[in-house]
Amino acid sequence: MGATYLLLSIAFSVGLAQCLKIAERPSVRVVPVLVVNYAAATVLGWFSGSQIPTALPVVPVIMGVILGILFIINLYIYGKTIQINGMGIGIAAMRLSLVVPILVSLIWFGESITTLQSIGIIVALSALFLMIPAFSPKTEIDLKQVGYPIALFVVSGGIDGSLKIFQELYAHQLEESYFLSVIFFCAFICGVLHLIFKKQFHFRWRELVLGVGTGIVNYGSTYYLLRSLTHVSGSVVFPVVNVSVVVAGTAIGYLVWKDHVRSRQWLGLCSATIALILLLL
Repeated sequence: MGATYLLLSIAFSVGLAQCLKIAERPSVRVVPVLVVNYAAATVLGWFSGSQIPTALPVVPVIMGVILGILFIINLYIYGKTIQINGMGIGIAAMRLSLVVPILVSLIWFGESITTLQSIGIIVALSALFLMIPAFSPKTEIDLKQVGYPIALFVVSGGIDGSLKIFQELYAHQLEESYFLSVIFFCAFICGVLHLIFKKQFHFRWRELVLGVGTGIVNYGSTYYLLRSLTHVSGSVVFPVVNVSVVVAGTAIGYLVWKDHVRSRQWLGLCSATIALILLLL
């Protein structure tokens, strides 16, 4: 079952990237899509559980609220990174954040690590800097182009590390689907408040359809990641999922979306792949 959950998480994660790429079209607004996405994911999670809990445990709920805020921030950063730097860079920056949950698995929960995996962590960090575009002294630095991949790395790593902690310490208190419902519902509320504040609380049919589709793949990618952690150690799950998504996402971005990747960034992507393979061994 562990291998099946891994494959499903990979497939849904690649699908999520495609939905976000479509959401960057001029005829579609990103935030309304995210709001609908989280509404759909909340409903899907709540009705996917085996038994609706009569009471919600305090600590997992607090974790869910915090992660809900981080989720919508992270997905927005993810979309912007794809828009500015291309799909391959966006996916790689997010996936290289696996260093954080791997460290959580190793240090907090005492999972073992090989010499090659140690080298892989170092190569992964180096690859992140290679993926950031190089600037000459005479060129004005675009802080958005540099900042979004870094922010994506930090926030994504924090989220994945928190999911590992939940699975190890609190999954027995609250089923995964309901935990995700708390997360997605909180993210939904944040999105609604943003739209109301911006006086943009209206939805086009394209945004509704795309939002529901995004919600399905978003829920699937996270749910099956959590399920895989019940069968396989985190130091294996995160590298397997991430290396697969980086390779598939970069190929789709280059072949389908015609993303332009500079030679230095290609080197970073190659380094990222090597790092993830080392982490897998």
